[in-house]
Amino acid sequence: MSGLLITNKRPQELIGGSTTPFNILVSNGDWTDNLPEHEHQKRYDIDETYTCLFQNNGNDGKETVIMFMLKNNMISRENARWLYEVGYFKNGFINFDDRIPAMFGDIQIGSGAYIWKALDACAKYNLPEGFLKDNPKNINEFLDKERFTKEAEELNNEFNKRLNFKWWWVECNGDGSYDDEILKEARKSSPLGATVVYADGSGCLDPAGQHNHGILNYKDGECLPIDDSYNQRFKEYKKSHLRNFTGWTLIDLKNMEKLKVENNKLYLLVEGSEQKLAMGLDGRLVVYSDKIDTLINSASRSKQYQVPTPITLEQWNSVDKVNGKGELI
Repeated sequence: MSGLLITNKRPQELIGGSTTPFNILVSNGDWTDNLPEHEHQKRYDIDETYTCLFQNNGNDGKETVIMFMLKNNMISRENARWLYEVGYFKNGFINFDDRIPAMFGDIQIGSGAYIWKALDACAKYNLPEGFLKDNPKNINEFLDKERFTKEAEELNNEFNKRLNFKWWWVECNGDGSYDDEILKEARKSSPLGATVVYADGSGCLDPAGQHNHGILNYKDGECLPIDDSYNQRFKEYKKSHLRNFTGWTLIDLKNMEKLKVENNKLYLLVEGSEQKLAMGLDGRLVVYSDKIDTLINSASRSKQYQVPTPITLEQWNSVDKVNGKGELI
């Protein structure tokens, strides 16, 4: 059994509590009451062994976060009503389609998917469960991107205009281990995707071998409880067994204070772990790799040096960012 490939983190990826602040939602870190409906990983009479990252670490984590936010009135009424009207609720739960991000997650049959590719796809593709009606007969048809319809693309684009999911790593030690306090803090923001050696059974599991399966850790414990996508849904693993922890942040774009961007004006992000400087241009923020380039471009365009305007993380996230070449970042 193999569902994942391990690789080093990319420089642009977010580290929770480090390069992106934790957004505390559940003060005790227990997400039990918000877990999604259980779905078995093997459906359509197809072997979906390779989709564990998309289902558990990806969509199950997203579904748990959004259900909590809906229950606690953290999603705008407009968006909550829209989610209901267009079919995101199934049996009272928000349920995202697991197949569609798998189509775009570069699954390697026989090996699995990279964590970052799976979660990037889950962040980008947010359709209701079972949206495609083509009834695939084999794994190649299941993963065929040509079966992604225009209707699906339009609904997905509308979702992403309203709600924005971002994923992040939990910071680990040099040897790949984790400090318990960091995990506890991260778990207040999101249930945590992680990797394990697949096993069933009772007690505190700690099977030997190479990690080959993605799961969702939804609360703390002497052994870590996990939510899985096979017949035995709930089980526990030894704390030190779990690796590659990730979490989710959801931004309701309807609730955000939209930044009114002025051409050539400087904006300084003053929240989070890193200050960032940008220049306004055509309703977007231009972020150069070096802050001095931002200053020079602003001064040359406006014919004067400016004092940057401080903005919040919410304002920073409310508008598109591009690099010096005009490419979205």
